[in-house]
Amino acid sequence: NMNDVPKLAYIELPNSIYIIGQAAFQSLSNLVLTTLPSGLITIKNDAFSGCQNLELTEIGGKIQEIGASAFSGVFGYKMKTINIGNSVEKIGNMAFNSYNGTGENAFYSIYIGSGIRSMGEKVFEPRNMTTRNTLREIHIDLTEAEAETRGVLTNRYAGGYANWYATNATVYWKGGETQ
Repeated sequence: NMNDVPKLAYIELPNSIYIIGQAAFQSLSNLVLTTLPSGLITIKNDAFSGCQNLELTEIGGKIQEIGASAFSGVFGYKMKTINIGNSVEKIGNMAFNSYNGTGENAFYSIYIGSGIRSMGEKVFEPRNMTTRNTLREIHIDLTEAEAETRGVLTNRYAGGYANWYATNATVYWKGGETQ
């Protein structure tokens, strides 16, 4: 656990790392990280939660699983768009729930690749539910029917999917479908 070094500001992780453990960098609010190791397969629960200075735009490569709350409280500061690559199969509960200084979920676009098989609940939930959600676009490289067949979409309700918790966002499906 890196909580013993709260002033750590920059780290370059070697490409040989294939797992980032639970809470490995949790609450290192000064940590700047622009890329993830090319050999990375799993990001465990809370691995980067509270790391407000991450500058990632790509979560892909060989990554197959993103744990619960892995990037909680990260987006909305420096990161406004995220591309979740085709290798990612599973995204845990509240993996990207976020906020900025005003309590808004302040990232604007999310791109999810065709490898997705499972998404937890409230994946993109804003932390402060009394403020608006500024997530505007979710792009998914699947048709809505493919996503439903895989079980990616759960708890359907009028106007959206409860597991995303992004009711103001427009969903762009493969093939030009929108919701």
